[in-house]
Amino acid sequence: MTGPQERGEWTSASNAMADGLCIGRHRAQIGIPDKVSSDASFGREVHEALAKGSSEGLTVDQENIYEHSRAIEKKIVDFFFGEDQKNMQVVREHRFWIHWENGLQHSAQPDVVYRCGTKVLVLEYKTLPGDVAAASTNMQLRDQTVCVWVNTPLVLEIAAAVVQPLITHNPEITIYKRLDIERSTQEMADRVAASNSGGPRTAGEVQCKFCKAAMSCPEYQKFAGSMVPSAAISPSLVDVPVILWTPDMRKQFCDSFSVAQKWLDKVWSAMEEGAVNDPNFVPGYSLVEGTPREKINNLEAVFNRASAIGVPLLEFLGKSTISKKDIAELVRKHTKTKGKALEKILDEVIGTDVSVSEAKKSLKEIKSKR
Repeated sequence: MTGPQERGEWTSASNAMADGLCIGRHRAQIGIPDKVSSDASFGREVHEALAKGSSEGLTVDQENIYEHSRAIEKKIVDFFFGEDQKNMQVVREHRFWIHWENGLQHSAQPDVVYRCGTKVLVLEYKTLPGDVAAASTNMQLRDQTVCVWVNTPLVLEIAAAVVQPLITHNPEITIYKRLDIERSTQEMADRVAASNSGGPRTAGEVQCKFCKAAMSCPEYQKFAGSMVPSAAISPSLVDVPVILWTPDMRKQFCDSFSVAQKWLDKVWSAMEEGAVNDPNFVPGYSLVEGTPREKINNLEAVFNRASAIGVPLLEFLGKSTISKKDIAELVRKHTKTKGKALEKILDEVIGTDVSVSEAKKSLKEIKSKR
């Protein structure tokens, strides 16, 4: 069943988990424009490159994610289909629709779908770090699988996996048979019907994280307000959505924000300090290594080596600050190299003129796989 490539105001697989946790979430967001963050733009550019099969125009970091994503994708394809991949069909970024007799519609747009004979593979790229449910519990992937199954005749099994190179190069692969699909189809239909019914809202970390209606939602306001000390944020602010605040209420929040922020920062630091000496200090959380900071120590020496391979002085000086990443961008641009070849040249250009600060550990929730 085909349909438009844009989901419009209908539910879609990308919101499956959040919509399942908050029945009223879908209808609350209708008519509210999207806001694109810098992280979202970073990920979208990598997705677009993967869809067209070219890393041209990507930054060094984006290109690394691109290359690893393609490598993981190939590994999964070879594992699932084996050596016999004749007449392989590949569809990228196509939206699959399901239409019900009651007039409701739902869609899914997998990043890539492979078909060979009676077997189908559905893959979803996640190009940013962060927690993503494994294939067996990933509701977005499950919806995609159902939508592909309904629109693809003569299929006996579908495999599904999440490709997230910043997390793992060996993702879990889940196999769906007919009975699995039938059960998932009914669960999806029930959720879609509920989301379109205009039911009650239920606030929570997952469903509110990307909800466009959060700032006008009383349930979210109470949920978020409960996370800060009552001495810093008065009940009158918690009970009223942000967009309905009066000027006095806005001033009250701004006056008390620093108090709440300092309290949160101090308590969080205490949790991290406690976890240094006791790994079980906060059940379910653990200290995780951060990203070391790299600093160029001898810019003159680095520039001389960069200049020797074609990097112009004006572009070099055009950087207000120079990091290893900046040097990598300039070297890649003027040598037209990438991957291992770029890394080798970069090592020669920077040499030993870089220092790495110790990475600070931070407290992170350790989510168990289900």
